Amino acid sequence: MRWFKHLTGSLTDPFIMDLVETCGATGYMVFFATLELYAHEFKTTEGWRLVIPLRSYCRLLGLPRADLVQKSLKHIA
Repeated sequence: MRWFKHLTGSLTDPFIMDLVETCGATGYMVFFATLELYAHEFKTTEGWRLVIPLRSYCRLLGLPRADLVQKSLKHIA
């Protein structure tokens, strides 16, 4: 998938607002970066899951602290 719709009202969506309140800008970036990665790596194998090592994911996002990424991912889950 090369494109996915991003709604312009996402920033004021209650879920996104709660994510940002809880995890800061990192939460927002993790949410949308995950969507982009999933769209790029989309395959119907392995239960449609995105499997990427946390260290690689953090490096890709330029975030040195894995704990902030994990906190965001747990909140999103």
